Amino acid sequence: MIRWYDKIFRDEDMGKWHKIFTLIFVIGAIALIINILFDTGILSSAPENCNLEYKYGSPEWIECLSKPVTKIKGAETIEDCQDVEGVGAKEFCYKNIAIEQGDISICDKMREIEHTDEDEKRLKSGYSLDERIGLCISSVAIEINDPEGCKKVSEIAHRGKLLPDLKDSCYLNIAEDIVNLQLCENIDKVFVKDLCKKRVNSKIMRFAIETLNPQLCENISENSIKDNCIEAIDIRMRRL
Repeated sequence: MIRWYDKIFRDEDMGKWHKIFTLIFVIGAIALIINILFDTGILSSAPENCNLEYKYGSPEWIECLSKPVTKIKGAETIEDCQDVEGVGAKEFCYKNIAIEQGDISICDKMREIEHTDEDEKRLKSGYSLDERIGLCISSVAIEINDPEGCKKVSEIAHRGKLLPDLKDSCYLNIAEDIVNLQLCENIDKVFVKDLCKKRVNSKIMRFAIETLNPQLCENISENSIKDNCIEAIDIRMRRL
């Protein structure tokens, strides 16, 4: 079978430099097509990509779900999103605007986008509109460290299988970022809750050791880590 690139390069009479310039042109054309697809949102990051990269239900998979998608070029308001072709690309556009403006209410406006049954079938993610809105809300909440956004996802958690994981991921990310152990208690999955506490405790310990403040160690929820924290500070202070 003759492939398309074999036809381009197999001509015996084609000069060396002609071949090189042709190769550069082909590579450039492919790069341009890929760039256009990203700019229009067609190749934006989507939840199904997390399923390809990480084990379903793993902490890495949960965190992957909340990553922002690729920005759609030139869109700065949801009005600009109206010119974007395709329901999926439009939703990505809304999500990016919501993240950039730190406005969770924009996510709810995704319901105003006209969705047909055919549109839903064409969407590759396979997630319901409620789940896609939940993904938007959790992404914004994480970006602006707003636990109320996680609570909002929790309120609609019964509407889709993805939503409870998004809620847990939301609390995990914010709790770690603002160093708040109490937020970990809002997480339902045991291993995610444990991961949350471990990360927050580690942050508290690191800061306590850096500042040589044993009082901060008292905020650590796990006794073994708390003891290690106090001991590490004691050792460092004795070396001063």
